[in-house]
Amino acid sequence: MAHHQYAPSIETVYQIMGSSAAEVRIGRIERTRPRHRLRYDKDTIEVCMFVVVWQFEISEDKVAGFEAAYGPEGAWAQLFRTSPEYRGTELLRDAYVPGNYLTIDRWTSEEAFRTFRKDHDREYELLDRKCDDLTSRETRVGAYTA
Repeated sequence: MAHHQYAPSIETVYQIMGSSAAEVRIGRIERTRPRHRLRYDKDTIEVCMFVVVWQFEISEDKVAGFEAAYGPEGAWAQLFRTSPEYRGTELLRDAYVPGNYLTIDRWTSEEAFRTFRKDHDREYELLDRKCDDLTSRETRVGAYTA
């Protein structure tokens, strides 16, 4: 079956979902992750997801600690992984402005994120306070559906 020239490959869709085509072919995706709703509309394939984006300004002497705490294997991601609805974190470093970062946290839905926050409010707040001195400025850019 040929893909429309503007539609992403199936491998791209699985990357967006956080799975590999091989995992899906051997059936691991059903055991490890809930199914994502895919919508095929001639030119696009959409994966429904909820994304929270934060922007941070970090002083040079705090960069290593910040990257360790906020990276995809850091303290925040470890806390988020307690939810099966968490899909991953990206830490982006600005290529032109030193100490400027974005985090992108992905969830299966807004409801999943809200449930996580409600169920883990104490741990979330404790970690937030613990990480306060790593950042000069923290701004929630937004929460988006994708």
